[in-house]
Amino acid sequence: AVVIALGLPGLAFQAQAQEVVRARPGNLLVVCGPDLRQLVNTNRPFGSVLPLHGNPARIRGLFDRPGPATSNLYPGPTVGRLLTSVDVPVMRDGQVRYVLSMQYLGERLGAILERQRMPRGAIATIYDGDARVIWSSRAQRSEVGQRGSNVLAAGLALGPEGIIDDGAGVIVFSRSSASDWSVAIAVQRSVLTASLWRSLALIV
Repeated sequence: AVVIALGLPGLAFQAQAQEVVRARPGNLLVVCGPDLRQLVNTNRPFGSVLPLHGNPARIRGLFDRPGPATSNLYPGPTVGRLLTSVDVPVMRDGQVRYVLSMQYLGERLGAILERQRMPRGAIATIYDGDARVIWSSRAQRSEVGQRGSNVLAAGLALGPEGIIDDGAGVIVFSRSSASDWSVAIAVQRSVLTASLWRSLALIV
């Protein structure tokens, strides 16, 4: 972001951006201007003709009301998949000149959650603010973008954390304090034990 603030993002910034995402599979860095057209995208060589940002309404809002923001799922035009992002305005002379987006494919966020070592039989899912699946430990990419059940969606809307009984089992969920994303861990009632319950609470 410092490099961008000194002038138009160029080849030097592209090289720095590529270095950042090289150690983070599943991440992309995107820079767009006030016309919402991408100027840099680490999924394309520098100088490529790039499309508009995949989340134009959110990005346009950051030019009007500067501040970091996280997104719900939206289509990534250069990867052909749904993704989420953390978006940061880049200021120069008191004005927003660009927006820098760190985009996340679902498996990138899922890899962070998997390191928590889910209990056997538990299914972990990350949802966006519209209760749509960002990632699930069931490893079915076709689930991405699907909305959770009405019971789950209602539960997520009630508060930042809680427990839902959907009939088949128990779902423990917690919403991030920095975004609208929520982590939910579901366990069938037949395998639920006191020790597993404590483990779920700790992970969430």
